[in-house]
Amino acid sequence: TVATLKAALVRLEKEEADRAELEKLRAANAERERNEAEKAAAAEAERQRVEAALVEAERQEALERERAEQIARIQRDAAEAAQREAERAAQAERDRVQAEHDAAIAAERAKAAEAERLRQAEADRIAEVERQRAAREAAERAEAQRLADEQARREANTRHVSAVMRAAKEAIMACGVEEPVAKAIVIAIKGGMIPAVTIGF
Repeated sequence: TVATLKAALVRLEKEEADRAELEKLRAANAERERNEAEKAAAAEAERQRVEAALVEAERQEALERERAEQIARIQRDAAEAAQREAERAAQAERDRVQAEHDAAIAAERAKAAEAERLRQAEADRIAEVERQRAAREAAERAEAQRLADEQARREANTRHVSAVMRAAKEAIMACGVEEPVAKAIVIAIKGGMIPAVTIGF
């Protein structure tokens, strides 16, 4: 019937409209999903880009840090080498000054020792001269004393002999003999000219 056909038409139009709406919804959903996928892909790409940039930054930072450490190490080694060289030069200068000081002291000591040697040699020479003079004077005094003692002994002996001979002469004169004859007798006895008769001095 017409009513049935109209109802069928309405139903068909409604179904067509529903299908169109469903297609529209599906298209909108697909568009949304495509947009979301593109956004997700863009976000992932941005994440990867940021991550790659971070990795590169970290690599560059590590390189810079390594270069800085290398430069610092080179500078430190150079400073230590310069310090060692400065200390070596300072020690060499101290050694040179000390060597000059020691040499000067040694020279002064040698000069003083030579002066002392010369002074001692001169003192020894003077002492030897004085010793020889004193020995000579002592020998001269001893010789003079010996001569004086000898002279004194001779004089004492002469006096003793004279006294004995005078006593003998006087004793002979006491026997009545004249002095010249008594003197001659004593002289003859002293000279051993009269046997068995001696004079004890």
